[in-house]
Amino acid sequence: MIHEADAPLLRSRRAHVQDYLDVRQKYLRDPEGEAKQTAAAEAVISGEMEPTTLLKGGETLSLGGDVTVFVGDAVQVHGAATDSPGTRTRPPTATPV
Repeated sequence: MIHEADAPLLRSRRAHVQDYLDVRQKYLRDPEGEAKQTAAAEAVISGEMEPTTLLKGGETLSLGGDVTVFVGDAVQVHGAATDSPGTRTRPPTATPV
């Protein structure tokens, strides 16, 4: 289960590299950045797959018992593992209600 806007990241390692090129490379200006990101994607992403369920946002999902989540907006912050700070508004993801 993944938001439809994030599905390319599940389907393709190259989508992670393209994300880097579209956003972070503009600021980091690392001439080896694309090669580093490609190597990292190959090393840490075990495989590519097609999502079974695509979310659009606004869905209410039962996780069993009395646990329900509402699919809404979120912000993803990344940095420490990649040695570069950054905040990026991401498409809606599941958040606890």
